[in-house]
Amino acid sequence: MKGYTIQEVPSSTHAASEVTVPTPRATRDMTLGRKIKAYIHLTKPQIIELLLVTTAPTMMFAAHGMPSFWLVINTLLGGAMAAGASCAFNCYIDRDIDRKMKRTEKRPLVTGELTDREALVFAWVLAVISVVYLWTMVNPLSGLLGLAAILLYVVFYSMYLKKRTTQNIVWGGIAGCMPVLIAWAAVRNTIEWPALILFTVISSGLLRTIGHSL
Repeated sequence: MKGYTIQEVPSSTHAASEVTVPTPRATRDMTLGRKIKAYIHLTKPQIIELLLVTTAPTMMFAAHGMPSFWLVINTLLGGAMAAGASCAFNCYIDRDIDRKMKRTEKRPLVTGELTDREALVFAWVLAVISVVYLWTMVNPLSGLLGLAAILLYVVFYSMYLKKRTTQNIVWGGIAGCMPVLIAWAAVRNTIEWPALILFTVISSGLLRTIGHSL
């Protein structure tokens, strides 16, 4: 129209479209290598190492010498996967608690390197593979004991005891003695009194941890 000038007003929708929502650094910088490291971290490798320390010596004791090389390797590998699956389940179950503590602030579910769904799926897959692996590559009894160890740590310790008693670390630690029984069963395909004695001796050592929770 004559005598008037029309000024173009920037569209609010256009301005809004230029606003970017920041994403967590862990998500922005995620690479395949970092993703793999996050999955490994989820299994708590330092705990797996401690659990497997008793496996090979127990197998040698049960065999009265050096057992088959591949039997040792398969037992160690199957046991490592079972322990890793248990720890992965534990990280998933404790994810909300971990987000509130400084000690656990670098765990994958806290940093955002893994989603809750990724962690849970990984734990289930690793658990199934570990039991099947022990069952087929070692023997069925070892597979059943591996399953018992997972259930003991995940259900009895992580889901039930941990939030109900300060002595949970003692009872939950019994799952850490299961490699002794798995190792013995791998060689002898049965559970005998020497294995039960070893299991009892190692379990009794856990009583010293009571003082830490008082």
